[in-house]
Amino acid sequence: MVEAPAELDEQNKRDYRFNMVACIIDDGGYAGGISLLSMTTILPLFVRQLTDSAFLVGLIPAIYWAGIFLPQLFVARLVSHFPRLRPWVMSIAFFERIFLVLLAPLTLWLWQKPGALLVAFFLMWTGYALSTGLNFATYLGLVAKIIPANRRGLLYGLSGALGGVLGVAGAKLAEYLLQDGGMPYGFAWCFGIGSAVLAVTVVPLGFVREPVGKPPEERPHAGPRQIVRLLRGDPAFARFVWGCIAYAFAGAAPAFYTVHAIDHLGATAADVARFTAVLTATTVVTAPAWGWLADRTGNRRVVLGSAILAGMGLLVALLAPSLGWFYLVFALNAAASPGMGFAVANIILEYGPGAKAPAYVAVHSSCTMPASALAPLLAGGLAQTAGYHAVFVAGAILAGLAILGYWRAPEPRERALG
Repeated sequence: MVEAPAELDEQNKRDYRFNMVACIIDDGGYAGGISLLSMTTILPLFVRQLTDSAFLVGLIPAIYWAGIFLPQLFVARLVSHFPRLRPWVMSIAFFERIFLVLLAPLTLWLWQKPGALLVAFFLMWTGYALSTGLNFATYLGLVAKIIPANRRGLLYGLSGALGGVLGVAGAKLAEYLLQDGGMPYGFAWCFGIGSAVLAVTVVPLGFVREPVGKPPEERPHAGPRQIVRLLRGDPAFARFVWGCIAYAFAGAAPAFYTVHAIDHLGATAADVARFTAVLTATTVVTAPAWGWLADRTGNRRVVLGSAILAGMGLLVALLAPSLGWFYLVFALNAAASPGMGFAVANIILEYGPGAKAPAYVAVHSSCTMPASALAPLLAGGLAQTAGYHAVFVAGAILAGLAILGYWRAPEPRERALG
């Protein structure tokens, strides 16, 4: 399953196999652990137990995406001259997990004070998001150094399947823990167990065999002039970025699937746990399929196919007459998520291979950050004033624009391999 590329010498083949297994455990364990803190199902239910505000539900992904992208405005420049990226990645990963671990005791302590618990939750969530943002570009750079471009689909396909298997088990556990509403012990157990899985499975990443990197001649920077210069000089990448901006706006809508199912279709906490099981079980099947397709045909087709499935999910959510249809909604969302997740990261590294990677990651992040951060807040306001159906209509239209942008962006695989 992790056979080394034939062109590598024997030592590099051993390093490749070791690194591939370590990355699969880390990435798969991350997907499995974070399923117990899912932004699509578990966390919206948690916040809904504390408030009726749709705006605060929308704040969950808004904080996450702002935290992911804001630090990258300076991190790519900071780490571009690091000979090795692994020490940075592991140090920040420690803080990511600490913020999530603290959610369990805080829930037990403050659950009878909803306002205080909401404040504590959003503070911890902000800390987690910012820590993840500090690591995002660096982690991608590390993967680019140790896994060949035509094997990253295999990596994310296998790790997605592992994460899906762990997620199915976690979803069944969550169904049991949340069957009586989940507050406080059910949610505390979900947060604690999910954090423990994240802490254990990141350990192998600390031992990957990373070659010493050659720093670029010029440090990457994502200021306005640099963004314009890079996008003008690379119109294919610019079309891809425009598609990502539209998809970022469309991607705000799934955060409201759960609360819509609760408010209008009678979903219970147990139903939400079953939705999580559907999400993760679908990932088991689709992640390896997307990985196979990416390695053989390129990541562009994966991005395009994922966007189409996400758009279909929004249309089904809009038209669904009963709760049962939402199993299909979550399945379509789950089918899109792993492909979009790894293929976007991979395709950025292929548009800007090697030493160019931090600059391309930073420019992509800088362009999509406003949409990713503002879209959930705008969607929350729209849901509050016009209802969830209006959010799903807007999301479907924006998904269509994203599909058009991805369609017009050519496959960049030849750059990464050339």
